[in-house]
Amino acid sequence: MVIPLVVLLAGGWVFIKRGSFHSVEVTHPVHGPAVQAVYATGSVEASVMLPLAARSSARLTKLYVDEGAE
Repeated sequence: MVIPLVVLLAGGWVFIKRGSFHSVEVTHPVHGPAVQAVYATGSVEASVMLPLAARSSARLTKLYVDEGAE
């Protein structure tokens, strides 16, 4: 029981003496301008898929919008 404790203490002492600890820089938040735009690429997928259908059926005679228009 004493030997594992001695080995553990010796290993800890060597670890501390070698300087294996990493220093951490601490900073405080500052006020500044915020960006109001996000630039990213990707795709949007629905989490729930629902079927869409018209309530009444009829023939489409004119379409006042192009594909991809907003």
